[in-house]
Amino acid sequence: MNRWKAGFGASLLSGPALLVLLLTAACAAPAAEGPDRPFGRTVSTRKGTRALRAGFGTTLDPGSALLALGLQYAPTDHFALAPEVHLGVEDDLFLVAPTLSLKNTFHPPLEVLRGWLAHVEGGAGFAYLDRDGAGGGDDDDTAFLLTAGAGLEWPLEEDVTLVSNFRGWWAPGGILGEHTWFTWEVLGLKFYF
Repeated sequence: MNRWKAGFGASLLSGPALLVLLLTAACAAPAAEGPDRPFGRTVSTRKGTRALRAGFGTTLDPGSALLALGLQYAPTDHFALAPEVHLGVEDDLFLVAPTLSLKNTFHPPLEVLRGWLAHVEGGAGFAYLDRDGAGGGDDDDTAFLLTAGAGLEWPLEEDVTLVSNFRGWWAPGGILGEHTWFTWEVLGLKFYF
């Protein structure tokens, strides 16, 4: 088992634990309600909105720090096109993955998630992976990839939300021996304009 796989289980379990903590905080301080903001509704579900998102987290297998940057445009209510770039950086690893995703944002039907927004997404793009070898060698590769994920958003203001997102990645042809990996954007901010 390589060093990236060793921490996979602990990292995978810490993601749901943080979502439970965020959920508890949301139940303690529900979003403001009103006729124009039912259940914490923000502009994220409305046609014609645009957003800028930045967040940090981790990639799992291969393991690295994650920086996620993206834009979003909603051509219809609840659906948005999102060009994004995910950067994974570690001592001996550099990963960059530009993608184009389709996101469906909705209000979860569960009462415990009142005030939250949820989203599911799927997309495609490319990944570039550069990994330094143990013997001083340097390997790099580029591959086509598919991605799917889900996440939660907590509205702070009408035009700002906190975001947490978990995503799976699949490179059908492989990239330096990797075919699948996961990213968890622990915390991000999305600004609507």
